[in-house]
Amino acid sequence: MAVGLLLLGLLAAGVVLATRAKVEATYRQVLLAVELQGAPSPERLAGQGARWRERGVGALLFPVDGLADGEARARAQVLDVPLFLFWQHDPVPAEIAQALAEAQQAGLEVLLVGGVRRAGPPVAAPAPAGTGTAGAPPDWAKAGGPQIALIELEGSPFWADAARQAPHRAVVAHWVPPEAWAAYQGPQGARARLARYFRAVRERQVRVVVVPIGPDDGEGFVFLEQLAEHLEAMGYRLGSVPSVPPFGASPLARALMGAGVGSGLWLLGGLVRPGRAPAWVRGRTPAILLGLLAAGGAVVPFLPQVLPLGSAVSGRAWVAWLAAVAFPLGAVLVSAAWGLRLGPGALRGLGPGDALLGLLLGTLISVGGGLLVAGLLSSREALLRLELFRGVKAMHLVPPLLAALALLPEPLGHWLPDRRRAGADKGRSSARPAWLQAGLGVAGLLALGLLVVYYVGRTGNELVPVPQWERVLRDRIEEVLGVRPRFKELLGHGALVAGLMVLSGRVSAQGRSGPGTAREQAQDRLVRADLLGRALLVLGSVGQLSVVNTFAHLHQPLSLIFQRVGLGMVGGAAVGWVLGAGLRWGLARWERGAAGRAARQW
Repeated sequence: MAVGLLLLGLLAAGVVLATRAKVEATYRQVLLAVELQGAPSPERLAGQGARWRERGVGALLFPVDGLADGEARARAQVLDVPLFLFWQHDPVPAEIAQALAEAQQAGLEVLLVGGVRRAGPPVAAPAPAGTGTAGAPPDWAKAGGPQIALIELEGSPFWADAARQAPHRAVVAHWVPPEAWAAYQGPQGARARLARYFRAVRERQVRVVVVPIGPDDGEGFVFLEQLAEHLEAMGYRLGSVPSVPPFGASPLARALMGAGVGSGLWLLGGLVRPGRAPAWVRGRTPAILLGLLAAGGAVVPFLPQVLPLGSAVSGRAWVAWLAAVAFPLGAVLVSAAWGLRLGPGALRGLGPGDALLGLLLGTLISVGGGLLVAGLLSSREALLRLELFRGVKAMHLVPPLLAALALLPEPLGHWLPDRRRAGADKGRSSARPAWLQAGLGVAGLLALGLLVVYYVGRTGNELVPVPQWERVLRDRIEEVLGVRPRFKELLGHGALVAGLMVLSGRVSAQGRSGPGTAREQAQDRLVRADLLGRALLVLGSVGQLSVVNTFAHLHQPLSLIFQRVGLGMVGGAAVGWVLGAGLRWGLARWERGAAGRAARQW
């Protein structure tokens, strides 16, 4: 029954995502906007507007302060290009209505309004009639008014709130602050700028691209032509951007997907066997509790939003987060069960080809979780990044932690006592003082903590920015492959395949005959290989959670998501094959050397 409910949930997610794919296929118009550099005289701009329009330019970024400047207004009138009114502070609603009225009096057409917060918070002022209230779109954002341009990466909550009130008038724009262009200078600067714009349009649903250009900037106009030609070659049409139609899951579809998540949690509980994990994760008890939470989230859409139990959005978000945690964990545990029997009985090793099948099996489970996450949260607001998947950093921590608790206690329980006995037999306690052992332990914990901080900080590239060399590498990979696989998936999938290969090779030490000391040493090597293989599987959970997280990028086109996941799996399999073969060779060589030394001692 649980499998049937899971399949029903996946079917409901497929219906929602098919609708989303249709919306993405038709949302292919891009508006080029020019940001005029300097303050040239209107005479120098004669004919520039017509030249820009021929190359597909549809708007002129115009600072709102320029409406009070007669020469700035004259430049805009000479260019005769619709305006993108741009604020560098959060305006009060009355300012927007006033600016639109001033532009109309000057004979200027306003196509877009938007801006960034680059100053202090605005002074609060009462909103006059017709400027909008909480939950109701203002008059200027209604049908026929200017569109709301959401500046990604540099935007402000004010414009995001305005877009939530009128999502039918919202569009995502890409504007680069002047100080950021310092990183795009030099012989490869234009190439890097083009890659930045292409990535914004293709990966993040950006549909307004702002390009800085001077009045006599021949090089800048060539860049503008290259950008327009490449966008058209990629299948985009230049011109005004239409509204995104509303779409999303119905309450019934959400309930089915919530039931699918709960079923997945129930099945996950069956993978955690007694005796293989700490007491608090044994049996189906955690799966029952998490399944009840998922079912509660699935019922939320049927309840009035005025009840204190939560809203449809919060319910969907909770269920999606549970899926984002549970399915990668289930993928790792299923892959581990593919490599060895988790239950009582003899260990069973698999070959390298079977290790790749284990990766495929685990990735399919993670893709199922990603489909449920995307189906639950996909909507017009999510495509415009007005709704985001929350809990990303916790999602990156919980699956590896739970995987470690499920897979590592057993080999650690064998390895630590053996290590203590070996140290006592060889007198290592006297050779290594206690203070040195304590210092090494503290250093190891500190290094592990710094690694975790770096790992979490790289999620979203917020706390730890992407270094310049990695940006260049990303651009080169995209030029070759078209779509860049995520590095977390390359490394995580590689660790998973290598772990399965190590586990499949460790059985060679099992059942060796010989003197007691030789058998004990062979068993010790077996335990170490088992611990190494399982530790690599824990690292492999990073690749699986990255698969689900890729689907949680709700603004990215589904076609690109599937390409990225596929390339990540293929590239990770190749990395894992090389790493696993190297580790198996090293372990076999170490085993032969240790066996020879034991035989000579006997």
